[in-house]
Amino acid sequence: MTLPGRELFARGGKDSSELAEVRSRRKHARDHHVAFRHDGFNRHLDIGELLDEPFDNAPHVLRSFDRAGLVRTEGRRSMLNVIGGGQLLEHVGVPVVEAFFEPAAHEIFVGVRHQLPSASVSCEDSAEGDTSDMDLAAYRARIRDDGPVEPDFETLRRIHVAQVTTIPFENLDIHLGRPINLDLPSIESKLVRAHRGGYCFEQNTLLAAALETIGFRVTRLGARVGEGDPRFLKRTHMVLLVHVGESDMIADVGFGAGELLEPLLFRVGEPVTQHGRTFEIVQTEYGYTLRETGHERTRELYQFNLEEQYDVDREIANHYTSTHPDSGFVRTLTVQLDGIERYWIVRGRLLQTVEGNTTMETDIRDDEQLLGILASVFDLRFPPGTVFRSPNL
Repeated sequence: MTLPGRELFARGGKDSSELAEVRSRRKHARDHHVAFRHDGFNRHLDIGELLDEPFDNAPHVLRSFDRAGLVRTEGRRSMLNVIGGGQLLEHVGVPVVEAFFEPAAHEIFVGVRHQLPSASVSCEDSAEGDTSDMDLAAYRARIRDDGPVEPDFETLRRIHVAQVTTIPFENLDIHLGRPINLDLPSIESKLVRAHRGGYCFEQNTLLAAALETIGFRVTRLGARVGEGDPRFLKRTHMVLLVHVGESDMIADVGFGAGELLEPLLFRVGEPVTQHGRTFEIVQTEYGYTLRETGHERTRELYQFNLEEQYDVDREIANHYTSTHPDSGFVRTLTVQLDGIERYWIVRGRLLQTVEGNTTMETDIRDDEQLLGILASVFDLRFPPGTVFRSPNL
């Protein structure tokens, strides 16, 4: 399949003669992408023309979303509406066609990643959050786990603790100008093979995939971080509900330092102490709240309900947390790692080491010292001269 670099007519609207600039590029060996540059007005992009073959010949299913997350188009079609100001598109089903909006360049990137052997496969055959290709051996080596693996309480507890204490919670890619990709191959490449960390969507997607590969049943939930009325809190956190026999467990390796070290049995109103930290699930009129007690005051970590969240829900939340100027992850660099007795947090240019009720703070003078701390404390290694900058600057 070829994607020649050539001009295309922008379809739709009153002026069908207006030209849209199209350029093609090869992302890697099997990926072809083209960029459709538009001027902010509604346009239609004919993917079939870009691919030099009728788009409807294969069972492609696409959903498109504008930047507010509203569904604009859905279904099997050869024309995608380019919403004024841009839209975020994601692929569903196979063969895979993908598209995304790049706000800074005002471009829509569209491409075919690969064709599967059978074009008769439909979206119903492609499972949500498919983990069939999870490299469990590499994951277990990354978290230094060599115990027996069975879908039981002990395996869940051991793997949960191992991931929390070996893979840092971090948002460094945002401050390197890189996107946060949530497909499993990208997460494995980053967190497992590249020995990096990630934030909640990456961490808990990785854990869910490992658990499902072992044989656990996992439900992916969304949560609203913070205290107060949940109607004013954004649902920008991912939590797992793991089903073990007749019991349900809350698993969360992506909240950051001071989080659950072990999974928490889903029982309302029963405080549980883990390694000196006490957690409790309480029921509210909106669902449930996970809170930490035992300090000078009770701290509400996040609020959630049992509505299952899907890939598309996480894509929208991730788009906000990684790109919106009001997002704390965009404003502030952070790296965090839990230990059994202590934990470490970098926020901006301050390192905190917390042990019990004692906090030791170290000011980070410059980029060189930051790189040293990332390597020595968090085992995160970057080339000399790497500079992290907030996208807001």
